[in-house]
Amino acid sequence: MQNIRLRTPITAIAGMGLAGLNLGFGDALPSINLLENDRISIFAEKPGERAYAERFAETVYEAAFETTGESAGKGLIIIGNYEDPHPIILIKKYLEFAEEGDREEYGAFVNALFDKDPVKWEEADEKLEEEIGLDVESIAYVVPMPLQPGLLNLYLVAREEGFEEEAIERRYRTIKPLDLNFGDFAQYDWVIYLPPKDAIDRAIKDVLPHVMKREKLGFFKRTLVKGAVFTFKPLIRDAMEGVRKSLLYEAILRATSDFDEEEIEQLMEAYRDALMPKGKIVGGNKSKRSLEAIREQLEENEAYALDPYVPPVKTISEAPELAVRYKGEYVDSKGRIFTVFQEGGGLQFRRGDRDPVALNRVSQDLYTTEDREMTLEFLADGDGSFSKMELRRKRWRETISRK
Repeated sequence: MQNIRLRTPITAIAGMGLAGLNLGFGDALPSINLLENDRISIFAEKPGERAYAERFAETVYEAAFETTGESAGKGLIIIGNYEDPHPIILIKKYLEFAEEGDREEYGAFVNALFDKDPVKWEEADEKLEEEIGLDVESIAYVVPMPLQPGLLNLYLVAREEGFEEEAIERRYRTIKPLDLNFGDFAQYDWVIYLPPKDAIDRAIKDVLPHVMKREKLGFFKRTLVKGAVFTFKPLIRDAMEGVRKSLLYEAILRATSDFDEEEIEQLMEAYRDALMPKGKIVGGNKSKRSLEAIREQLEENEAYALDPYVPPVKTISEAPELAVRYKGEYVDSKGRIFTVFQEGGGLQFRRGDRDPVALNRVSQDLYTTEDREMTLEFLADGDGSFSKMELRRKRWRETISRK
């Protein structure tokens, strides 16, 4: 972590301010009204960054409102600076000190923050470093991040100390993030840390040379890679914007909606995928496209809620004399081949060239895989033959025809 002192405090650029913040933020945070009675505060030290955050927030806020039809609560967006440590680095710094002390308290903090036990968190951190060949600190500044209560407290303490390493160390050795008070920040339903707008450009500049060196690329290959990156940089930047927005969207839903974990994940993925470049820069109708994707996912979730997939619990004895009528090859809408055959007195199921999977009989024409994660229902025609079967697993079903 660098020894960086707090720079010029934030100034309210325009509009109504949020008064009473006394944690090193200087003047009041500027706020923006997005929908009636709903407000997002923007913490940015540069006018350009604040303008960017306003546009960014308005788009995501509209998506959240489209999803729930209700207020998306009050939120705070903190725009980061390259000179200051990213929250991920503050986490790692705090964990170094916490691990030296009460292991039980350390574990409770990691669990609350990441929903993972300390061992899994440490393993994930090491795996990431092994895969990319860089420590997390080297690329952290490009990652948007929702600030859960404990992490927000760590960030505020670090800012209060002007991001000076020694001062942060003294405070982090004594504080308990989960016990700290938020003060005026308690009024927010969600908070997200957003890297600077051009963070992806710096990431490419910093990381690319390291990757090429690690892979020991020759001059020709290095030139080719640089040319490809230059060509596709707009696509990379566009994709990164989609990721940023989907993270804010997810944070808002988690804080203000009644959707369960799975529903939020489905909605976030639908929203994010609609914003991805798909080989070209997404045009000006990306907001319309993303809202439509949300509506479609909501309809899908509602349909699933009416008829959810329930893994079979009990199975019955096989009837070989009946099972023979299901044998054959089936093909789905994408031309993939599914084969049903008998082996050892029981039915087997194979997709393409994959290893076969044993089927267990649930009822007359219904079978399930041994792990209960998928069912196959053979559908009878009017003449008693079977020319179709319905494959079904969690949040997915498809009827395929005999080849």
